[in-house]
Amino acid sequence: MADARDIYQAHLDRTSQMLWDRDYDALVACMRYPHAVRTPERTAMVAGPDALRAFAGDFRDNLAALGVTAFLRICEEAAMLTPDTLAGVHTTYALRGATPVIEPFRTRLRLERVDGQWIGGDIETAARNADIRVNVARTETGAA
Repeated sequence: MADARDIYQAHLDRTSQMLWDRDYDALVACMRYPHAVRTPERTAMVAGPDALRAFAGDFRDNLAALGVTAFLRICEEAAMLTPDTLAGVHTTYALRGATPVIEPFRTRLRLERVDGQWIGGDIETAARNADIRVNVARTETGAA
């Protein structure tokens, strides 16, 4: 059986690639709904897949506009809470070449095993909305 860090990093790698490839249909299938996204400024509830598509699309568009050429999320720690729940912390790097375009930031994420698949749940990030340039209010509705 894979350990918590391996499971967590595999989820990060898979979902980061989906975001990078703009494969939002696959990405929204990797999360449970509703789930909370907590930033230093506010907490938003992501009600469903349309809301996550809006957030992910905004975030990916902004990465492109900033000239980001690599998007990496690296597990710092992860632990099993129950046989079907784990929690971890990772650092996100948005780079142009080897230079950070956004100050690297730490995020806490819970994963839950549902029907044998590990999916994401609540997120708490140190990233400020202004730094990642997304409309977190739109995350709650998915509205344009």
